[in-house]
Amino acid sequence: MRWESRAHFLGVAAQAMRREQVRMRSRQTYFYGVGFHLTGDPRLLALARDGVAWIRQHALDRDTGSAASWFEGERSGPISFDEDG
Repeated sequence: MRWESRAHFLGVAAQAMRREQVRMRSRQTYFYGVGFHLTGDPRLLALARDGVAWIRQHALDRDTGSAASWFEGERSGPISFDEDG
């Protein structure tokens, strides 16, 4: 990998680390659902439902039908490999 490419990759990676990724929230929500099915613990079911509600409220745009992949402060957006977002 050339130095310029490595520097670009590291810049993109650093930006991604500052962002809250929707896929991580969805994985956590899935985990709560699986935990409920394994244990029957109603607290895990409540957490799974809350996670789904959060994703539906914050990550889905009903007007355009698109879904956000990340959040950074008040900004959100789709998957992008550009430094600008």
